[in-house]
Amino acid sequence: MAQIRINNLSYKNIINNLNVVIGSSSWVSVIGNGKTTLAKLLIGELDSDGLININNTVIDKYNIRDLHDTIYYLDHDSDMSFVSSTVLGNILFAMSGYSNYMQDKRLQALVDYFEIADLLYKNPNNLSGGQKELIAFVSTIILNPQVLIIDDSFSLMDGLTKKRVYSLLKRYVEQGMILINMVSDSDDLMYSDGIIVLDKNISIIRKEDLVNEHILKSISYNLPFVLDLSNKLKYYKMIDRYYVDTSKLVNAIWK
Repeated sequence: MAQIRINNLSYKNIINNLNVVIGSSSWVSVIGNGKTTLAKLLIGELDSDGLININNTVIDKYNIRDLHDTIYYLDHDSDMSFVSSTVLGNILFAMSGYSNYMQDKRLQALVDYFEIADLLYKNPNNLSGGQKELIAFVSTIILNPQVLIIDDSFSLMDGLTKKRVYSLLKRYVEQGMILINMVSDSDDLMYSDGIIVLDKNISIIRKEDLVNEHILKSISYNLPFVLDLSNKLKYYKMIDRYYVDTSKLVNAIWK
């Protein structure tokens, strides 16, 4: 099972003394200034003060090669991942190490789930921004990574597609994957088990802690919608507590 240990991690004036242990089946979101820097540190593209250890391998630009089948990085620029003139070619290129049977099985499941059969023979460069992000994601998640680092890679997706992506990611996390999701949309934080807030003083919190509005306001973010609405409804005594789940909030309102 995967595990990440980060000790006294600092980089210039961007990351300041981050200490955290992330075990398997964990969904950690990262918000604030320096998200991409942290992602690059985790995949060994940047040298840092401190220590990053993934599955007992110390991460640097040399040792990261030993984890090429374990840790995967999804760039915020989806165009960076395209190596073929067709969507199908890109996905199959990513899967080149698998047997034909596994290729067919995994590919068909994802094609059906995301309803992308009509995109398979299109040039990925001709897709919309959201479609490009989806194909880049499919080409990565199909490899069943133990550790997946997503660098704000869903900003152009429509709401329904993004919800499907997150539902699928939840399944992978439940099966043991570590997900580190760099986000700019505070609503995305509500999927997390834990949250790293990058600021002058780094905070490691739970999503329930976000009811303290100062945590996000200090880095110029608004509260996630469900917490903001809970806050207002609680003020008017329409509910008696905060909710971090939209469906539970709706049920509480209609009791």
